[in-house]
Amino acid sequence: MSRTYKRLSDTVYIARRWFRYLLTTRTYQGLPDIDYPLHDKIIVVIDCGRICLGRKKIKFSKVFAGQAVGIKEVHDDIWLVSFMDYPLGYFDLETRVLEPLKNPFGPTVLPNVLGTLCNPMPPGWAPGQSGASGEIQTPDPLVR
Repeated sequence: MSRTYKRLSDTVYIARRWFRYLLTTRTYQGLPDIDYPLHDKIIVVIDCGRICLGRKKIKFSKVFAGQAVGIKEVHDDIWLVSFMDYPLGYFDLETRVLEPLKNPFGPTVLPNVLGTLCNPMPPGWAPGQSGASGEIQTPDPLVR
C-alpha cells in the first residue's frame, strides 16, 4: 500500500467519523455558582494561584485560578480551604503556605488480609483427592 493511498484512506475515515456527530440545538448555560454556607468567606483564587485574605497572599494552586473557594477559620489564624464539598487543606496567616490534606481522589489501597482464601474449596475436600497429579486439583472427579 502506498503512502499516498494510506493518507487518503485515513482522511476518508476521519471524514466519515465526523459525520456521525450532530451539533446540539441546546445552548450551554454554564455551571451554577458554588455556594459555601458553612464557611466564613468565599474567595476567588487569582490568576497566579494565590488566595488574597486582606493584604496577605497565600500560595494555593494555579489549577484553581478563577474558581471560588470557601475558607473557614477553625482556630486562631488557622483556616480551612474547601472546594465544592472537598476540604483541600489548612493554612495559617504567619507561614502563608497551604498544608494539603490527603487527596480525596487519589488511589486507595485495599488491605491484604493474610490467610484469606480467594476461592475456598468445599468442606471435606483434601488436596490430591481428585484430578491428575501435578495438574489443577478439583473436587469434581470428572474434571481433570
